[in-house]
Amino acid sequence: MKDPDCGVVYNLGGGRENSASVLECIYILEKSFNYKVNYSLSEKNRIGDHICYISDLNKFKSRYMNWNISVSLREIVKELFDFQKQRPLQ
Repeated sequence: MKDPDCGVVYNLGGGRENSASVLECIYILEKSFNYKVNYSLSEKNRIGDHICYISDLNKFKSRYMNWNISVSLREIVKELFDFQKQRPLQ
């Protein structure tokens, strides 16, 4: 923020260590938080779905060498889970 690159686009995400499928996130919810998720699977992929996507953080890390991921996937899922407990679906 203190030394931005004008007009540069960075692809940010969790990188390999924080990537997860929807099923992996369901597993985290069920095993880590004892929350049963009601879901179904289809043999047919949805149009536009990625089979696998992992963010490449190399460009960003080469410019901002001191930056590192500071929140794990499990922590992110827990934060979302805790937030949703405060606001149940209608």
